Formats: sequence, C-alpha cells, structure tokens
Amino acid sequence: MEAWANWRRTGVPMLEKAPDADAGAEIPRRRQYNETEKTLNASSYEAGVANMGGDDVSTRMWWDK
Repeated sequence: MEAWANWRRTGVPMLEKAPDADAGAEIPRRRQYNETEKTLNASSYEAGVANMGGDDVSTRMWWDK
C-alpha cells in the first residue's frame, strides 16, 4: 500500500498499464467505497462522491499527482 501511495503521490516510477489490460482500463488511482459505507452512511457518501468527482478507481485523490 505504501509503494502504491508513493507512486500516486510522486508519479515515480513512470508506469504503463499492462499490454493485455482491458480496453480503456487504467492503473487504479484509489479504492472504491464498499457497499456498507454506501448503505449505512448514504448522505455522507453522496456528498463525498460529489465533492471528489465520482467513486471510481480512476478518480484521483486531491493529493494525487
């Protein structure tokens, strides 16, 4: 997890997606919220998702390079 966070924070080393990755797939930038968070904390979940631009693995964190 630490190496993944450092890569996202600094952009080093330069990584490329795998040659056999699905079309349009990117290297994940974040983990998605789990279903429990979505159902038990729906109002905060919706506010957070709207604030950061979506709950998708390609959505960058505010500190992500």
